[in-house]
Amino acid sequence: LDFLKHLVGLAGPIIGGQGAFRYQYIPGLLELPPGTSFQDCHGLVVDAEHNIYLTYVSKNSTADPHCLIRWRPDGTGGEFLTGGGSALCAGTPHGLTLATEDGGE
Repeated sequence: LDFLKHLVGLAGPIIGGQGAFRYQYIPGLLELPPGTSFQDCHGLVVDAEHNIYLTYVSKNSTADPHCLIRWRPDGTGGEFLTGGGSALCAGTPHGLTLATEDGGE
């Protein structure tokens, strides 16, 4: 694995997409909170303060009952957001949209 990291460094960054929609792959950018066990991710957004939010489906809802993670803009500080209950993660979360209401997100 270290050998591959060395090769990626020599080859330059991995960039995908076309035109205005180009993205750089940065392995290890987002640190998952301990206990995260996701299978599919369905929503990724960034708020006005550049915090990153992700909705996901857990591989094992007994071991990981969460479905929403927030990171600081630098990809650190990953934390689960559940609103204090289990209703948010009942079912399969699909998509994620941040809305502004009464002047706040």
